[in-house]
Amino acid sequence: MSKFLKKYVRKLHRWLAIPSVALILIVLLARGTSLGYATQRFQQILMLSMAITGLYLLVLPWWTKWRRRERRTR
Repeated sequence: MSKFLKKYVRKLHRWLAIPSVALILIVLLARGTSLGYATQRFQQILMLSMAITGLYLLVLPWWTKWRRRERRTR
């Protein structure tokens, strides 16, 4: 994986965390109103993107170790 991708996925994940926390608070406070329903949809999309980038960041160390080991055996 390129350093460019690693760097910007980490930055994206960090910056997505801030609005996701704010959206959780808005959804909890506006429960049962039209604002609450609208923000829930946006929150679901944001949480899905957080899960995808978080999974990438979780798997990344094992992936790089596997690739290093693979290069050594050649």
